[in-house]
Amino acid sequence: ASFDINLSHSISEYDTPGLIGSSSWANDNWFNWEFTPRVTGGLGVGEGYMKPANGDAQTYEQFQTRAQYQVTELIDVSGSVGIELRQFKGDVPQDVNPIYTLAGTYVPQEGTSISLSGSRRNQSSAAFAGQNYSSTGISLGVRQAFLEKFVASVSGGYDFLDYRSVISGVAATRQDSVYTVRVGLDMNITMKWQAGVFFTHRTNEHSRSEEHTSELQSLAYLVCRLLLEKK
Repeated sequence: ASFDINLSHSISEYDTPGLIGSSSWANDNWFNWEFTPRVTGGLGVGEGYMKPANGDAQTYEQFQTRAQYQVTELIDVSGSVGIELRQFKGDVPQDVNPIYTLAGTYVPQEGTSISLSGSRRNQSSAAFAGQNYSSTGISLGVRQAFLEKFVASVSGGYDFLDYRSVISGVAATRQDSVYTVRVGLDMNITMKWQAGVFFTHRTNEHSRSEEHTSELQSLAYLVCRLLLEKK
C-alpha cells in the first residue's frame, strides 16, 4: 500500500483581449493498493479553490476511485471515475457532476505507441464571464521514436463543451463541439534536457452561430523541458 499527496497552484493569463484569467489551488490525496502484479487500484479525495480575474471564487471537492491493469506486455489500460461537488457564492445551488479519465496504450513494437483516452472535467470559462463548462472528450494519438534522439507524434480529438451559469442573472445556453489535431516533434538533447515543437489546430462548431469567441485557440509553440530523475 502507498499514499500520494499532491498540491498544485496554477495561474492562467491570456494575451487575447477579452479572455478571462484565473488563479487556482488544488490538492488531491490517494490511497493505493496493489491487488496483483498486473492490477493496482486506489481511492482519492481532493479539494480545490479557483478565483476568476473578474468574478467570485469557487470551491470544490472530488471523490474518486482509480485502477490500472496491465493486460499484456503490450497493452495497458487505466482509469478513474468519481463525482465533483462545486460551490459558488450567492444563491446559486451547488453543482454535482461526474468526472472521469479513461486511457489505453498499445505498444506494437519498441519505439511505437498508440493511445486512446477519454475524459470528463469541469472548468471555469475563459471566454464568458459568470459561466463554467463541462468538457467531455475523446482522443487518439500515435508516437514514434526514430534516429535515437527524436520522437514524432500526431493526435486528434473531439470535445463537447456544455456551459452553465454560476451567478444569478446570467443565462448559459451555449454548447460547443471542438475538433483538435496536434502534431509534434521532440528531441532528447542530453539525458536531462529535452526540446520540442508542436502545432495544435482546433475547429469549434457551436450552437450559437452569432458568437465566435472560443475557449480554445490554434497554438504553435516551441517548448523546452528539463527532465529531473531521482536515482
